[in-house]
Amino acid sequence: MKPAANYANEANGAQTNSLMRPIRVIGVICGWLSRLHGYKYILKDAPASQLLYAIETVQKGEKYLSPVVLKKVVSGYVKNSQRPKTSYDRLSDREREVLKLLAEGLSVKEIAVRLNLSVKTVDVHKYNLMRKIDVHDRAELIKYAIQKKLIAV
Repeated sequence: MKPAANYANEANGAQTNSLMRPIRVIGVICGWLSRLHGYKYILKDAPASQLLYAIETVQKGEKYLSPVVLKKVVSGYVKNSQRPKTSYDRLSDREREVLKLLAEGLSVKEIAVRLNLSVKTVDVHKYNLMRKIDVHDRAELIKYAIQKKLIAV
C-alpha cells in the first residue's frame, strides 16, 4: 500500500491551487479508507493532519478513533460499568413499593386499594419482581426484604 501522503498528492494532481483540491482529496481518501478493514472513525471536520494520521494508523493495521469519538466511547463505557446491578437495582420504583408492602403482610387486593391500582396490575408487579429477585413464594420474599432492610423485624 502507498503511504497516505501519496494518495493525497495523487488526488491533488498538478492543480495545487485549485479550489476543488480539498474535495478531490477527501473523495480519494474516503474511497481508500472504505477499502480498509478495522476501526476507522474520524469526524468530517477533522483537521488534515488528523486525517493523515488516521490513514497511516489504519494502513499499519491498527485501529483509529478520532479524539472526540474516543472520548464519547470511553465516557459511555465508564458510565455503564460503574458497578454491577444487583437484583434489587433491576426493580422499578413501583415494584420496590409492591415488594415492601407484600413483605409487610398486605394482600394483593389491599395493595391495589392503597396504591390506587387494579388487582391485576399489582399481580403483574408481584410476578415481575419475584422473577427479578428470584424468589418463589411469600416466605422467600419476606426473607429477601429483611436482608435488604426494607422491613424491620
